Amino acid sequence: MDLCILRHAHAEKTSPDFERRLTEGGFGHIRALGEFLKGKACLHIDSIWCSPLVRAEQTAKVFIEHAGLYVTPERSILLEPDRNVRELMAKILEKNRNTLLVGHNPQLEELLSFLLMHSSDSGTFVMSEGVFICLRQESSPKYRPPFGRWSLRYFLNSSLFEKI
Repeated sequence: MDLCILRHAHAEKTSPDFERRLTEGGFGHIRALGEFLKGKACLHIDSIWCSPLVRAEQTAKVFIEHAGLYVTPERSILLEPDRNVRELMAKILEKNRNTLLVGHNPQLEELLSFLLMHSSDSGTFVMSEGVFICLRQESSPKYRPPFGRWSLRYFLNSSLFEKI
């Protein structure tokens, strides 16, 4: 099983936090990332889960369109910024599908630390806005509790693909 993780693109610095929208630069970065990954064999996604915050929903919608994916994103409160990663991972493992998560820090950084380093320290990894990461489950939770052994497949920063 692959688990792809996409942090929302650059958003306005307005409030309330729940309603912050992507900037034009944020839209551009995600369009470019989606276009880069379109049709690539490495992008096999069965389900997409998205935070209910506006900037994450916008990121998911633009990425799906430009990557040529035919998957409808599901809004999930499990992807709100300060939700528990153990609860999120339990649900992901229950579904057992190649999944793309679109969300926020500190949760996404904590999730990476938890799966790759077996640590809950969100400072282990820095995940900038618009970063796309793919992990692969190498062994099941049965052999490596609590969530199996995971490896990093690739790490892409969307700003690298922006058309100038």
